Amino acid sequence: MSVALLLSLIVAWASAWAGTVRVDVLDIGQGDSILIRTPAGKAILIDAGDGQIAVPPMLAELGVTSLDLVIATHPHADHIGGMDEVLDAVPVKMYTDNGLPHTTKTYEEVMKRIEEKKIPYRAAQVDRKSTRLNSSHTVISYAVFCLKK
Repeated sequence: MSVALLLSLIVAWASAWAGTVRVDVLDIGQGDSILIRTPAGKAILIDAGDGQIAVPPMLAELGVTSLDLVIATHPHADHIGGMDEVLDAVPVKMYTDNGLPHTTKTYEEVMKRIEEKKIPYRAAQVDRKSTRLNSSHTVISYAVFCLKK
């Protein structure tokens, strides 16, 4: 999923709230990592890059001490390779992904960390009305639904 499309989805959704949405695209080299802060004060991290450049120091520099939601758009190493460091560094209230298991050590380590830290996990559910959307879109749509609760 392109960063521009992802940001468009989030900004469109968040515009329903009064206030300013802050979106920081973290410079992590290979992969993606995006931090969103909502007018309601929620902090959302989408992906954590490949782990070559650590995300936790960037979160600290931005004043983020906890994450309301962490989203893994898909389980490839360039999106979740640095996720275990994030899960170790800051409290996470909920973790979501596309629900498709993966056989890589990276994915297994992330899921092990989620279990060890007792972080609530919810796999995104496919909206049968939106069959044209790929798994990354489904994860974002589901995350938005969870934050409204």
